Amino acid sequence: MIKLKDLLLERIVLDIKPGDVILGGRFKNKRIVVKSIGKDKHGMPTINGRKVVNFRIAPKNEIKERVDFHDTAQQIVKKAGLKSKVVFSKRGGNKADYNVDTDTIYISPTSDYKDFLVTVFHEIDHAKDAQKFGKKKYKQKYELEMNKAVDKGGDAHDDNYFEKKAEKFGRKMAKDYLRINKKNIYKWKN
Repeated sequence: MIKLKDLLLERIVLDIKPGDVILGGRFKNKRIVVKSIGKDKHGMPTINGRKVVNFRIAPKNEIKERVDFHDTAQQIVKKAGLKSKVVFSKRGGNKADYNVDTDTIYISPTSDYKDFLVTVFHEIDHAKDAQKFGKKKYKQKYELEMNKAVDKGGDAHDDNYFEKKAEKFGRKMAKDYLRINKKNIYKWKN
């Protein structure tokens, strides 16, 4: 019987004991009498010193992206009316960026859920602008705003109108996302 404690600790519980007969071998048709149950160097179960599963569980520190974060980002992008791809990867020093040419949102892995939501909504705002103006015109407008910011003595990225607008949008939408029902927040205007 599987206990709640085992489920919470992600333990592997096999409902067999020494003396049972299992089917093993390449085609799982060879009868094998269980003499001993143990673990291999990867922490996976063994029977009679041989592995009984053909997969490995990745150590916690090797998981680069959380599947639920990726799924959440994809659902938010879809509900925003976009067809942008969402990719988790480390790119430079930014938390995320939006590639207009490939219509891809690149997000750096994080463990802070609110920061993740702000980032996703921030990049969605860029994607919505690119959809609204067209790729070529959006790039021209973005570069014009970068030049304006530099001419005023500011930073090309941080003082850019589009970045400020996207950050404001990201913070507002993340707050709404956490506060209210998910289906009611997708009625924004650009």
